Amino acid sequence: MGLFSAVLDPLGALPTWALVLSFCTLIILVNVLVQLPIFRNPHEPPLVFHWVPLIGSTISYGMDPFKFFFACREKYGDVFTFILLGKKTTVCLGTKGNEFILNGKLKDVNAEEVYTPLTTPVFGKDVVYDCPNSKLMEQKKVCTQQSQTSSKTRERRHPQNASRVQTLG
Repeated sequence: MGLFSAVLDPLGALPTWALVLSFCTLIILVNVLVQLPIFRNPHEPPLVFHWVPLIGSTISYGMDPFKFFFACREKYGDVFTFILLGKKTTVCLGTKGNEFILNGKLKDVNAEEVYTPLTTPVFGKDVVYDCPNSKLMEQKKVCTQQSQTSSKTRERRHPQNASRVQTLG
C-alpha cells in the first residue's frame, strides 16, 4: 500500500482535466506502440495505422470509402485490416480478394456472422441470414424463381424492351 499511496497521492493534487488528458495520451501512446511492426502477427493481414483506438479508421473510411480503399490498397496491398467502430474489418481486393471470398471456407468467410445483425431487424427472425444455411438456400431459390418469372412476364408485355435488355446484358 505504501508504494501505491506514494504514486497516487501526487496525482490527487492534479486538476481533473490534467488527469483525463494524461489518461487519453497514455491510451493513444499504447495504441500506437501496439501497431509497431515488432508486435505484428505475421499470419494476419497488415493493420491500417490509426491514432485513436476505438474510432480507428472510421472517419477517413466514412468520408470517402473509395479513396480510403485505394489509398490502403496502394500502401498495404490487396488484403488489409482496419478498425471500424472498434471492430477489426478485413478487406480483400483484387484477384487475391476474389479468390479468398469466392472460394473461401465457411470457417474463414461466414456471411451469417456479418449480415445477421443487419438483416434480422429488417426481415425478422428465421429469415435471410438468421436461419440455417439449408433454409437460406431454399429462400434464395424461391427468390430466383420469382425474379425469373417476373422478368419473363415483363418480356411478354413489352417485347421491344426485351431485345434491348439482351443487347445491354
